[in-house]
Amino acid sequence: MSQPKDFVSKTAEISTRRRIGIALAGALVFRLPYWIFQLWVARLQSLWPWQGDQHTWCIWDCNIYTQLSQDYSPAHSAFFPLFPLLIRGAHFILTMLGLDFGPNGAALLVSNVFTLLAGALFLLYAERLWPRTSQPQKTVYGFSYKSWLALLFLSIFPEGHFWMRGYGEAVFFALLVAILLSFRNSKWILGGLLCGLISISRPPGLWVAAACGAYLITRLFVNGQPRRGRITAGILLCGLPFLGFMSWLWIKSGNPIYFYTAQTQGWGRHFNLLEGLRDHLPRWDAGHLYLYFGLFAALRFLRRRSGDWLLLGAITLLLTDLPIYFGGFYSYVRFASASPGIFLTAAELGEESPWGTLALALWCLVRLGIQMHQSLTGWVG
Repeated sequence: MSQPKDFVSKTAEISTRRRIGIALAGALVFRLPYWIFQLWVARLQSLWPWQGDQHTWCIWDCNIYTQLSQDYSPAHSAFFPLFPLLIRGAHFILTMLGLDFGPNGAALLVSNVFTLLAGALFLLYAERLWPRTSQPQKTVYGFSYKSWLALLFLSIFPEGHFWMRGYGEAVFFALLVAILLSFRNSKWILGGLLCGLISISRPPGLWVAAACGAYLITRLFVNGQPRRGRITAGILLCGLPFLGFMSWLWIKSGNPIYFYTAQTQGWGRHFNLLEGLRDHLPRWDAGHLYLYFGLFAALRFLRRRSGDWLLLGAITLLLTDLPIYFGGFYSYVRFASASPGIFLTAAELGEESPWGTLALALWCLVRLGIQMHQSLTGWVG
């Protein structure tokens, strides 16, 4: 069937470079209110972001990550090494350029750069995930309404402000979406490399890497698959970084899974599905509503049964923070902000119900305002 002329012109007139630029600009605009708020808070304290130790910006776990970037050992392996290494690298580069804002400034730079990158990649991925039909569609700057809606929900997620406070969720999310986008475009080697990196970013990255590795293995057996060599290389790259991490732990501590010991002894987290389910279900606070919505999103994707949707559904299920990984309790609400399936499902439902979209957006904004206010005086998230 030939496509309507106006549909072809709408999609063909935007180059890839311009599309990427629009995605970055959209991610920036949607996050801009947060930066304005933080600048206002800093101004009230007569302290700009480049002054002092950035204590109005880099708080809580940000300080832990900056310390680990200077001195990382097996005792610290409950926090996986990728984000501290990125902070260390950014600090080195800034110092070489004569812009030494200290480790805290480097952590803020990394987290905020990856926040923008994650938003842009997510918008691009959403547009690739939902293929255009043969019918004309209304677009906004070359992207569908549903794709923009997904980015909006990602940007106003109440606990998402941690992304820009020197936390590692933005790096994790950017890597995850980049993996999914790479697989969608059959870039198996790139996807495998990113899969390896995500396995050493946060403990949930282990399960993401396992799901992605299994997906790559299934691609080897697709009839007529012309790129088995690249897929095999992707599988190897997916496993090497974590094997390297375990080898380092073995050499330093004599225990290749010392990260699990650090989790159980330092944070009280362990594999205990039964106790974790008792702790999780049923509860009806705001944090557990994210968990239930994540389960709903995972089942929604898994029922579609095609390869990309099955992978997304499996990853969404693994990221619901049920204690199939280091859990036993619902850890922190902000962990839900690293699950793209939640925001994709919200966008799908929002497209079907404009009033539901408005209600959900208002609820997120109210919760975000409460979170930002509480973050000025105490722990949230």
